[in-house]
Amino acid sequence: MSLQKGGSSAGVSEDFEHHQASKFAFNLFGQAVAFFKSITVLIDVHQPTEAMPALRALVVLAARFEQMNTTTGPGLGIAVRMFRDAAESIPLNPGVEMEAVSTGIDSVITQVQERGITVPDVLAEPQTTYVYASPGAEMTMAQVINDAPYAAAAWHSQGLDAEHERFAVAVEPGYFTDLIAGAAAIAMLELLKHAIALFGWVTEMSKVVDLLEKARVLNDVAAQGPSRAWKVSTLREN
Repeated sequence: MSLQKGGSSAGVSEDFEHHQASKFAFNLFGQAVAFFKSITVLIDVHQPTEAMPALRALVVLAARFEQMNTTTGPGLGIAVRMFRDAAESIPLNPGVEMEAVSTGIDSVITQVQERGITVPDVLAEPQTTYVYASPGAEMTMAQVINDAPYAAAAWHSQGLDAEHERFAVAVEPGYFTDLIAGAAAIAMLELLKHAIALFGWVTEMSKVVDLLEKARVLNDVAAQGPSRAWKVSTLREN
């Protein structure tokens, strides 16, 4: 999972000023990095199946950054909308009144609107973005596992003979592992690409693009299944 390394070094433009909306977006970027890290940990211990829910969450965040970086959209207002939706959905602690929470949220909304930022009433579906549509098979599998957790067991069940099978917690590395690893690297790098533009980071975008191309090749080969899996080791070496 080294494809993301080398594309994350960035400085901050002197012209960029952080404010409430950009802080929400930066927190989302940090959460994306945390999801990516959890995927690498699970893949390192040979559990790519269990990494799929985190992969789906990472891709959704990458989709949000793609939407925020669209010139015709609400921009950072998307991050503010995500903050509001989360704040309104989290169960309150005993003694905390919803009215007080709503007042605090409304105050934040007012602050960002005074900066000319539009907060959408409803978020557009992440499925409409390029980054979400790209790993189609992986997103379908992740959704299936989310809706029917027993489906994950299929990747762990191994037949010993005609009458016996075993459940292997660790999955042997192969095309499936490379499929998930490649999709995670693509999602993180796509997110990073949009974050660089959104936050005004100063970096060599060519490095990110180069790593993205390598990740796509790895993912495309892995998607062709076991018959082409032998090429993955060659790609890794190069």
